[in-house]
Amino acid sequence: ECHMALFPASHVVVVGGGFAGMVVANQVLERGGRILVLEKAAFCGGNSAKATAGINFLKNQDDSETHFRDDTLHAGQTNGELASLLCRNSSSDMNWLIDRFDLDFAVVSKLSCHARARTYRTKDSIPGMALTYALIQMVEKVAEVSDRARLVTKAEVFQLLLRDGKVVGCEYKKSGRSSKEYGPVVLCTGWQSQPNLMWVSVKYIPCRTHEYLLVLMISKAAQPKRQDAP
Repeated sequence: ECHMALFPASHVVVVGGGFAGMVVANQVLERGGRILVLEKAAFCGGNSAKATAGINFLKNQDDSETHFRDDTLHAGQTNGELASLLCRNSSSDMNWLIDRFDLDFAVVSKLSCHARARTYRTKDSIPGMALTYALIQMVEKVAEVSDRARLVTKAEVFQLLLRDGKVVGCEYKKSGRSSKEYGPVVLCTGWQSQPNLMWVSVKYIPCRTHEYLLVLMISKAAQPKRQDAP
């Protein structure tokens, strides 16, 4: 059985209910849009809710964007442009979390792989849970009083919907029923969803299944068709 739901362009489909997904959902809502969050697990939070270290921000006076960027490039698989953007915006991102969600980053620590102390956390024993659930609760409050937000759990996205080579929605399964949702699709399924890191997902995170296939489909959809040279 297939159920089709049509929504205006302001309807954004967020795949993944972890910290990244909830950041996207809250920012769309702030700008007057509508969101649908599709989470495969029985509840939102994802791997983010289990994080015990904290979140990195450029705030200390003895730190610098150069230090932050170099540490990011050394530890992760990204390019310089994205790393610079992450580091440059981190201070305003921190202010957004504090002002919007009343979070108190009272503790800062220096991790062994960092040149400076920049890993902030709340006083809670599991900072990832405190951060993620503050954002989840904000989306839930909107969902309780309006139709601008929907959270659907146990929803497994298995296909992106393409039109003229562009992504226009996605299809997911829940309780044996297939549904299609149309609108911009934002994938927030975690760094383990990268095709080259598929082995990490399969070996260490059993809940990862189809996400990397979606990333592959997006790559094919975004690239122009080309013919092999004779």
